Amino acid sequence: MLQIESMPDLNTYAYICGPMAKKANLNREAFEQAAEVIRRRNHVPVIPHEIPAVEHPGRECPTYYGYRAGQSGHDPGCFLRGDIAVMVKCHYIYRLEGWEDSVGATAETKIAEILKMTIEDAA
Repeated sequence: MLQIESMPDLNTYAYICGPMAKKANLNREAFEQAAEVIRRRNHVPVIPHEIPAVEHPGRECPTYYGYRAGQSGHDPGCFLRGDIAVMVKCHYIYRLEGWEDSVGATAETKIAEILKMTIEDAA
């Protein structure tokens, strides 16, 4: 699992965002393919699948769009909180095809725009 503290300043980080919900294996294959593109640039890919959910002891997650995220007991908002905390430390975001249909990727894009981060779309 990726932790913010494990991101040395010596590297260029690219946060990959795109659709996950209702995709087979949470669209991991597309994220891994994008990660290879980023690695070929000698940049470090940051994949949301590797970021842990934000914990909230004593409070149960409400369901989100009628489902829970896997067996974790967390709703997607718990994961998005962790993702955004890591994303804002990255140098740019790399958006997968279909990102605009993803609630999370749309939110991440808006935050990146506000923060004046570089935004790149996958070819």
